Amino acid sequence: MHPTTQDFIAVILIMLNTAQDYNQQYLDITAGNLHAFIGGYPNPNHRMRSCNSAMRQVMQENDLILEQPPQGHGATLTIRYFMPRLNA
Repeated sequence: MHPTTQDFIAVILIMLNTAQDYNQQYLDITAGNLHAFIGGYPNPNHRMRSCNSAMRQVMQENDLILEQPPQGHGATLTIRYFMPRLNA
């Protein structure tokens, strides 16, 4: 399976909506876990750049990057998304 950026965004939005429904204050998402959940990782033909791009596209003003690989993209990218979401 070769997920697209839009596939990653769709799953992130579902996760954020669920977290918001359960009144969580925030949700931390790590790229490696997200990609493994969707499929295609670990794999030599992974789509980690698309995964990282999707995670950054969904960020809002008060969200935080908790961990970022030295090269800027990779499985350890971790973002804390705060609730409530403006347009999740």
